[in-house]
Amino acid sequence: MAFQRKLATKTAVLTLTTCWPFDHIGTTTQAFIVSADLVASKLAAK
Repeated sequence: MAFQRKLATKTAVLTLTTCWPFDHIGTTTQAFIVSADLVASKLAAK
């Protein structure tokens, strides 16, 4: 089941959420979450 969660932040943040373990088929109560902050961007300077 896919879901979206919006969090208010002052900077750009990318969050990836996926099932854990990766090779599991079906429902699970565990998740693997990766969060990344934007360090620099040429677009942000404009």
